Amino acid sequence: MIRYILTGVVLCLIAAGCHKTTGGDGDMPATQSFEPTKQYDVRFRADAQKVVVDRYKDYQTNQVLDSVLLMTYYERITLIVRSDDYAQAWGIRFNESFKGTALDGVLMSTYNKEGMQVYDYLESNLNNLTLQSKTDTVINGSNYTNLKINRVLYFYQYYLGGKTAADQALNALLKRRDVITHSAYFTYNDQNSVPVTGTTDIVYTKP
Repeated sequence: MIRYILTGVVLCLIAAGCHKTTGGDGDMPATQSFEPTKQYDVRFRADAQKVVVDRYKDYQTNQVLDSVLLMTYYERITLIVRSDDYAQAWGIRFNESFKGTALDGVLMSTYNKEGMQVYDYLESNLNNLTLQSKTDTVINGSNYTNLKINRVLYFYQYYLGGKTAADQALNALLKRRDVITHSAYFTYNDQNSVPVTGTTDIVYTKP
């Protein structure tokens, strides 16, 4: 799936320069009752997230680079919002921070909604993501919508010390536990609601 990027990985490890995709927050709803100073009811549901750590392998040449670790983050997070709030807003933004984790500052790639591989850009606008599912539910008599986000992020770490340094880093990662901070908020007519924040544990494993 990450074929043909061996050259790109090496170049971006030296000087990351990548393109972004942009998009609007959706069509204007029929009614307007958005309150930008309000913290809307947004909930997160996620088990511990899995990051699989292995040597980077170029699937085009079948070559394994001993000095590069590939950390594959399988993101599985569900946002739970009130259905009427969701219907009235232009969109929802979902942001993540990897600060303080082993993924912080590491070259990253993923695939956008159009199937194009992008580097060092993580889409936050749910209108520009292909959701795994969108389902309705009732909580304490109120209607809610579950927005399930499933995507894969690839992180590449190059070690100047070669295989020995990469081996040491891999062993350390398997003993490590990190926490990702995320936030979500509604958008309407270039205004944002007050973000709701949360955290998710991540676990590093071998394939």
